[in-house]
Amino acid sequence: MENEIKTTLKNYINSSVIIQPINILEILSNDYNAYKRLLLKYRNKYGLMIDQFNDEYQNDTESYYKTIHQLKGITGTIGAMKLYELLTEIEQNRENHELLEIYHNEFNKSHNEFLEFIEKLDDLN
Repeated sequence: MENEIKTTLKNYINSSVIIQPINILEILSNDYNAYKRLLLKYRNKYGLMIDQFNDEYQNDTESYYKTIHQLKGITGTIGAMKLYELLTEIEQNRENHELLEIYHNEFNKSHNEFLEFIEKLDDLN
């Protein structure tokens, strides 16, 4: 099963623009099972936060940017660099509502794709 997890992760890493976990895998001594557990923790804690994130986008600007900052830190840590970059763009384009909406929607799309991948990993128990 460990090889299947490693193969699945490697294939996704090689084909995806969302995740580039080189640094975190080095820290974890290339322990793909530990990385899988980290991704599952992300999904469990932050996957559900997206509804809150979208509500804040519509209704609570201050909370929205606090959530962005929090998500940006964790996505960078776990190597979800596409998500990290989109969150950075959201922060930097705070005053440009047109770009903000584009980056917000792209983040949601990419985040959903990332969560779908984590679900596939979870099925490899």
